[in-house]
Amino acid sequence: PGFYKETDLVVENVQIPEGTEVLLTITDSQGDGMCCENGNGYYQVYDEKGSLILDKSGDFSDSTSFKFVAGDLKSLAPTLSSPPTTSPRPSDDQFTLTIVMQFDQWSSETGFSISSTDSGTVYYDWPAGTFYEPFGLSVEQIQLPLGMDVTFTVTDTGGDGMCCLYGDGSFKIFAGEDIEDNSAILVSDSGDFEKETSVSFTVGYPEESSKNSTSTAAGGTTPIGGKAKATVVMQLDKYSAETGWFILSSDGATTVISRPIGYYEAKSEEKIEETIELDVGVEYKFKVTDLFGDGFCCWAGSGWYALYRGTDIENESKQLFYGDGEYGLE
Repeated sequence: PGFYKETDLVVENVQIPEGTEVLLTITDSQGDGMCCENGNGYYQVYDEKGSLILDKSGDFSDSTSFKFVAGDLKSLAPTLSSPPTTSPRPSDDQFTLTIVMQFDQWSSETGFSISSTDSGTVYYDWPAGTFYEPFGLSVEQIQLPLGMDVTFTVTDTGGDGMCCLYGDGSFKIFAGEDIEDNSAILVSDSGDFEKETSVSFTVGYPEESSKNSTSTAAGGTTPIGGKAKATVVMQLDKYSAETGWFILSSDGATTVISRPIGYYEAKSEEKIEETIELDVGVEYKFKVTDLFGDGFCCWAGSGWYALYRGTDIENESKQLFYGDGEYGLE
């Protein structure tokens, strides 16, 4: 404490061996962090190529700590996960399950486990800190006795789940090894929770009736009618990494398309145009967020956003809506 001057923007370059696990700790002698009564403080970590690997507000009390891996994660040797912590399992007929985890930007905050519903014995455990790759996908195959009742638990040390501010996280569990077979899905859920979520199921194939179930979108059966194109146009301000947007189901429960905070980190004051595809006849909700609660207009640039039917953004009659960047958190 006392090293830095009032309201300074500090940039420090440090050298750390690539692949090293790092624990960054920030302390505050007054116990009120760096936000929000006395200013909107924040801290970020970038790799040598300028890619954002850590982005947090200064909203803490005495101290805060986060783990990350130094270097460009895409260039490091691929490792899906460390071997899970395991307990002895019954030796009945073993059945293969496949767990698919889609992480958000802060994958190191997420852990998951499978335990006995009856006794609580943990059979497989991947604790927080096992995974590090932002927006990574983990596919894990395990074996458990056929017919056993088990509980799958997902935790998040950041208290914000895996969706939706920092990415479109989700998880699925399949009976067997084929993750392309939707009829084999035993568990499927978004990452929209806080500190913990869990679901119980029986090891084995889904009941025959569930194999014929239809897919859902926006809280109902996906209509016959295919896809329609739409174009998102967004003028970003100077701090483009602070802005994200999402397309949700009409009730806000399901994230359909996600461009989380940090997605536009190298797009300062650029105009973004992106064509997407959505189900015909389904009602959606469009949400724009800002990390520091000051939108993306007006002191840092004249930001705005619009959505068009189809791809002709020059035709005003195709504009579904328009909004300026003058808002708070969302």
